[in-house]
Amino acid sequence: MKLQFKIYPTNHPYYQSEGCYYSNEAHMEFDSLQDFLKEFEDADLDMNRVICYDWEKIDPEDFEEGEDKTPELRIYFMKQRKAAPLSCYMKVEPTKENQERVYKFLEKHYKQSQLLWAEFSGGGDE
Repeated sequence: MKLQFKIYPTNHPYYQSEGCYYSNEAHMEFDSLQDFLKEFEDADLDMNRVICYDWEKIDPEDFEEGEDKTPELRIYFMKQRKAAPLSCYMKVEPTKENQERVYKFLEKHYKQSQLLWAEFSGGGDE
């Protein structure tokens, strides 16, 4: 699979916050990308809307010896029926395989968002 755009590292003008001010249940941490995908890969795209992701490049000098330097992938959802935000964090090495898996996951959410904003791209009903 050839990635159509670069997903690592991210360079967004704004970074989301972890969790939610109003709830202690708005954040999940996963041991791996595989564990995250088991939970969300087949989740309903409308009820679990991805609103943003961050996958920051790490500067090894910011860590002490022995500390985990694996980059953290952060994916942010809006749980539609409950209007509840959810942040999901996991340590993910940016290997080609992992980037392809993340790309595939994000791509379907991006395409779903495009459907909801079709009028802005000339694709909506007239």
